[in-house]
Amino acid sequence: MSLTTRTLTAPATGRMALDLSAADLEAEVVFTAGAGQARIELSGPAEVVEAATAAQDAGTWRIRVPEPAPTVLGGGGVTVIGGSVRGSIVVSGGTTVINGRVFGRGTAVITDTGEPVRARVVLPAGADLVTDITAGSLTTRGRAGAIDHTGHSACLRVAEADSVAATLHNGTVRVGEVIGEADVRTHNGAITVGRTGSHTRAATHNGAVAITAGGDGPIRATTHNGPITIRRAGFSPKVRTRTHNGSEHID
Repeated sequence: MSLTTRTLTAPATGRMALDLSAADLEAEVVFTAGAGQARIELSGPAEVVEAATAAQDAGTWRIRVPEPAPTVLGGGGVTVIGGSVRGSIVVSGGTTVINGRVFGRGTAVITDTGEPVRARVVLPAGADLVTDITAGSLTTRGRAGAIDHTGHSACLRVAEADSVAATLHNGTVRVGEVIGEADVRTHNGAITVGRTGSHTRAATHNGAVAITAGGDGPIRATTHNGPITIRRAGFSPKVRTRTHNGSEHID
């Protein structure tokens, strides 16, 4: 597998938004005051990086990073598969080798086998960010505008944002500070908000929830399995909590 690096740029005039979609991506987005240009540096498998597309329309910069196609070589009763493989593979006969791992007859479920693509993004401070990442992670640094993150197994770490909306199946969410609304939902993973804004909702099925108030905005936290900790930090937010298996602590 050959690796490469590619840099894409776009003018940053007025308020802009980045719409980033990828199957496998480890992304870091840095929001920088005074940045006159948006930039993304992609590194990873050449066939994926070179196939990424970029388009800009009405202030929105859209980046699409395709899913790697598996390489399949067959012959002599042996099937060799390399690359990123998702879903299920049914072996009807012979031997199947997937990225060096040998499987016999039957069904093999492969979830994460390929080399990930890494992205380092620079955006103007206050820019909006929309991401749809199947697997990997998203980390932001600096002051973001509105963040809307969707992922299946893609952790989210936010330094500071005007608002945060996040929906994940597997993955933790850590938000340092949000000015406005935060609506965070994950099925498996912990949720932490270091400083709340105008309205905060956090829900997980399996995982702890820890929230510290940054004002009087209401806070709602729910989990099925895990503890909930709410710190008022001298403010007077209206707090609602619910957990099925776990402790609740509000101070």
